[in-house]
Amino acid sequence: MYNQTNNKKLQATSYKLQAKNGFGLIEILVASAILSASLVTLTASSQIAFRLMKESLERTQAGFLVEEGVEVTRILRDDAWSLNIAPVPTGVEMYFVFASSTNTWTLESAAPPLIENLFTRRVVFDDVYRRDSDGEIIDEGSLDPKTLDPDTRKATIEVLWGDGRNVTFETYIANIFQN
Repeated sequence: MYNQTNNKKLQATSYKLQAKNGFGLIEILVASAILSASLVTLTASSQIAFRLMKESLERTQAGFLVEEGVEVTRILRDDAWSLNIAPVPTGVEMYFVFASSTNTWTLESAAPPLIENLFTRRVVFDDVYRRDSDGEIIDEGSLDPKTLDPDTRKATIEVLWGDGRNVTFETYIANIFQN
């Protein structure tokens, strides 16, 4: 009898050990699943963060290129309105080109190579009309009596890149030096 009791005690202890080992294996599987899910989430979050940083950098660069386009337009105006701004046809896309040999900017109708292998910068000039009664700038389609102002142009500078992304800035530029 003593032998059977010891044998039963041994069997019960053996089942307890096997049950504990089984739960350990389940705990390891659950911990591995949680760790894997955490790593996948961290990787996906990192990829999203890097994409957003790249897009932010590109938008910042485009903003600087638009600002430079405004400054180039002013330089062209200051150098000679009658040679650089006045003869440019309205509504036609023009591109800024820098000649490093002469350190001068020009406007050309042919698109130059991409800036930083990514960006295209262009400018479009439009006519400006002024209301006859008070000289305020008005839309060309306005029914008010108006007159074309030959010494003011509307400049729309646009930087394009990627799949349709762009930054646009509109300003008026005037022949302040009467040149």
